[in-house]
Amino acid sequence: MVKTSGTDHIDVLLGRAVEEYFHRLRRGERPQLDEFVEQYPEIKNLLETVVPGLQAAEQSLDESLNGNISHEPIKQLGDFRIVRQIGRGGMGVVYEAEQTSMQRRVALKVLPLAGLLDDLKIRRFQNEVRATATLDHPNIVSVYMVGEERGVHYYAMQLIRGRSMADVISSLKHIAKEGSRLDGSSISQMTSRVEVDERIRSDLDGATESDRHDSRPSERTAKAETVAQADDSTIPHSSKGEYFRCVASLGIQVATALQHAHDHGIIHRDIKPANLLLDRESNLHLTDFGLARFEADVGLTMTGDVIGTLRYMAPEQALAKHIVVDHRADIYSLGATLYELLALQPAYVANDRQRLLKQIAFEEPTSLRRVDRTVPAELATIVHKAMSKDIADRYATAQELADDLGSYLQNRPIKAKRPTILEVIRKWSRRNPILTGAAAVIAITVAICLFLVLKERGRFISRDKSARMAESALENERWARTHALPEIQRLIDGEKFAEALSLAEEA
Repeated sequence: MVKTSGTDHIDVLLGRAVEEYFHRLRRGERPQLDEFVEQYPEIKNLLETVVPGLQAAEQSLDESLNGNISHEPIKQLGDFRIVRQIGRGGMGVVYEAEQTSMQRRVALKVLPLAGLLDDLKIRRFQNEVRATATLDHPNIVSVYMVGEERGVHYYAMQLIRGRSMADVISSLKHIAKEGSRLDGSSISQMTSRVEVDERIRSDLDGATESDRHDSRPSERTAKAETVAQADDSTIPHSSKGEYFRCVASLGIQVATALQHAHDHGIIHRDIKPANLLLDRESNLHLTDFGLARFEADVGLTMTGDVIGTLRYMAPEQALAKHIVVDHRADIYSLGATLYELLALQPAYVANDRQRLLKQIAFEEPTSLRRVDRTVPAELATIVHKAMSKDIADRYATAQELADDLGSYLQNRPIKAKRPTILEVIRKWSRRNPILTGAAAVIAITVAICLFLVLKERGRFISRDKSARMAESALENERWARTHALPEIQRLIDGEKFAEALSLAEEA
């Protein structure tokens, strides 16, 4: 059965509210539930039911993992021994776990307390499993198995040791803010620090309980700095041009992963930095297919629904137009992600939702070269083409985007071209039909006025010319009477008839 857009709206609102609540908890805040639910009057009653249960479940799981409760810790979920929490999102919690039967570390995504959540949450969770399990690509996180135990839905997937691109971009912004120069090693250093953290944690995990308590924070910090210095010394430094080449290379990885998904009839619909995981070898992995749509399905969303993360949405997604959102929406979102990597700021920066929607729908992002003149023109052209407001003006496929990025890396001509002035005017006219109509009326009015002015000027010139001709004829007549006639008479009197005739003809 197809869900209505109203139900989908409530589901999205619930996910956003729950995520905000736990985000505030992780920041050390203690939001009062009765005050918090007042911020969401549409789902107040639902939040009063869901949030306490989720909070209790999280507290119970955290206590069990840390051994802070007297009863037997809950560390096992099916074949998986839970090690630690490594992430949380609107669609569930992700843990690092060990698959006992295979003796391997995995990422275990859990949708807790499924009975308290809207049925659509479960369907989307299952949809993510279905979509990811269909795909087999080195840049897409692999799914190992799926299960359900005591009402808890979960699935195991490939564990990526690294960081999300959202974290990487945040760190890059901090580096740039401090005045440090970005180069080809800037991104790889982000994952090298993760490796340092993993080594330290491994050392601590291997230590005895007394060793852990004796390890002072200052000692651990010193150890981290020592290992980090050793790692950084092996990373070659290069120019900012290499940073741009690194961004292009990452873009190719995501574009080829998207092409693989699109070839299998799957549209991701939520491409953003947080859903791109960068491992220690600087390989990107596409994850979180919870909002994915199979081209053959219509059950999870209908046209007219706003699905995805707004800041990276294609205009047709953000406006919930009553058209089928196809694979080119993913191409736009990848373009928006690359824009942020290059500019170190989002393509659209409004904090107000309505203002952000208006920007995405009707305004062009600030030119990359205006934000940073060092961004290569070809790379900026590629990104802006991917982010074209008009679907037909984007790359037709993700592979075409990957090919152009490859051409840039190989110093070959790219297929994307900068829009001409006429194309810019045409695109503006499409997006602003009312203003275009008003401008057309003004232009026609001006043309008519100009025509009338020119016509009147012609009449004036004609009248002026006629007046001048009449005045000249009158002057000639006066001259003839005053000078010519007496002279003719004199010549006749002197019998100089030929000369008299010639003067008469001139007069």
